[in-house]
Amino acid sequence: MRNLKKNVISAGVAAVMMGGAAVAQAADSVNVAFFLEWATPNQIAKVDKTYDDAMGVDVKWTNFSTGVQMTEAMLAGDIDIAYSQGLAPFVTAIQQGAPIKMVSIAVIYEANDC
Repeated sequence: MRNLKKNVISAGVAAVMMGGAAVAQAADSVNVAFFLEWATPNQIAKVDKTYDDAMGVDVKWTNFSTGVQMTEAMLAGDIDIAYSQGLAPFVTAIQQGAPIKMVSIAVIYEANDC
């Protein structure tokens, strides 16, 4: 069951990253925010440049300490994708009228499943 969840999450992340290819074609790079503290499959793809190759652009990764910082960077136009932004910062931003959308959930922790 754990491997299934892991594979589904990895596939979802890949789809989200590659789904940006249409937008990325007009740009030279895509800026992605992430947390180093959360071990996620994207960290391997970052090192291997999997998404860079798939989209044909330079994917620039920036580590953030909080989801609130990610939201602020997205709203300022510094970040295109927030990977593992966190549910609470996302919901707060939406409630405040931020023009952002959730595409997928990157990480599921069983202790936090409601």
